[in-house]
Amino acid sequence: MGSEFIEERTFILIIILLIGLEGTSFMNSNQITAIEYTVETIEKNMEQTFHLDDLSKEVGISKYHLIRLFKSIAEKSLMAYVKARRLSLSLSDLINTDSNIIDIAIKYQFNYEQSYIRAFQNQFHITPAKYRRLNYEMPIEQKVDVRTLKNIGQGFVIHPKMVIKPLFHVQGIQEKIFHQQNLT
Repeated sequence: MGSEFIEERTFILIIILLIGLEGTSFMNSNQITAIEYTVETIEKNMEQTFHLDDLSKEVGISKYHLIRLFKSIAEKSLMAYVKARRLSLSLSDLINTDSNIIDIAIKYQFNYEQSYIRAFQNQFHITPAKYRRLNYEMPIEQKVDVRTLKNIGQGFVIHPKMVIKPLFHVQGIQEKIFHQQNLT
């Protein structure tokens, strides 16, 4: 009796989500363009300081409206997204360079080494030094994909999760498969 009820509720939830997505566009094209410009500006300036006031003026919408729009698609505040992206990008520097942690912190706009370490530990549950030493698999904050906003009315929206993995080897047999063979 209990599992049937859970299955029924799950099915109903899936139907509600499908109906909610089908043919719906919760943002107009100007808002999508503003978010697209915001994401591109953030990505270009990861290693530089930028201010939300300046960004909202460039986009042409109020700071508060920009924050609300961004949070509706990224499921986190704009500045939390920026911090998470900077921390994710710093993973590569920790693995691939011998730079000091303070240098990496400053590169990604953390004014103090301790604030970088604290933010890193809050996001990844490990210190940067321990990550560098042990090279764990880490989930990273991906760049917001604005294409999902344009395609939301066409069906399911898939949000893959990206991770940085330590070096590993793949073994197998190499074989060529031609398009014609793939259709049969």
